[in-house]
Amino acid sequence: MGKKTIAALIFGAMTLAGCDTARDSAEQPTDIISRAVQTVRSQLSANQPPVDFRHLLTREAIDAETGPVMLAHVEDRDAYAVLSLAGQNRGILTWRATDGITLSLQHDIAIASRGLGQDIMSGDISTAYPALLHGSGDAVRIHDYLDGEWQIERRSFYCTYAVQNTESIDIYGINVNTRHVTEACNNPEFSFENEYWIGQGQRIWQSRQWISPTVGYVMLQHLSRS
Repeated sequence: MGKKTIAALIFGAMTLAGCDTARDSAEQPTDIISRAVQTVRSQLSANQPPVDFRHLLTREAIDAETGPVMLAHVEDRDAYAVLSLAGQNRGILTWRATDGITLSLQHDIAIASRGLGQDIMSGDISTAYPALLHGSGDAVRIHDYLDGEWQIERRSFYCTYAVQNTESIDIYGINVNTRHVTEACNNPEFSFENEYWIGQGQRIWQSRQWISPTVGYVMLQHLSRS
């Protein structure tokens, strides 16, 4: 049996969940798979329980992907998606789900999102990133949002950093030694605590990052070996 791609595995999850994928015989298989992956997110708006396909992911399927992939979990919605690298510009990498939702990461830190609802339009982590790598000290990070009149509303957060411990995490058969660093941020309106698992070469293999008051936290995990 040949290697199964991640899209095919998620398609299998949709089939097991009873999703109707029957279409006109002229439709291409790739179209069916694409729609099946989109169903992971569309179930949310239909008030149906989302499908957790994580147990179907395998190291074989991940390694078969032609480009890097990342697992995302929007915690408050209990929604999962596999993100692929859609582009990069001046050190900012944009990761895209099949349904068009995107996250833009700088040094693996979320500085923009699209399609989640109350998105970060842009962010500034120029002082936060060095403090995060050092695992101590303080910094200011900035998030820009759209207000009710579609005007940019800038919110600044004062953040402190601390190394919690060293942890070995397993990512579908890859064992990674990391430093677990927390980032506690607040302003007069909101507070949140992000978590980062930083490995060799300062790569953030896994993180739990706050997007906005209505979106909440997104858990991110690099699936690819590099």
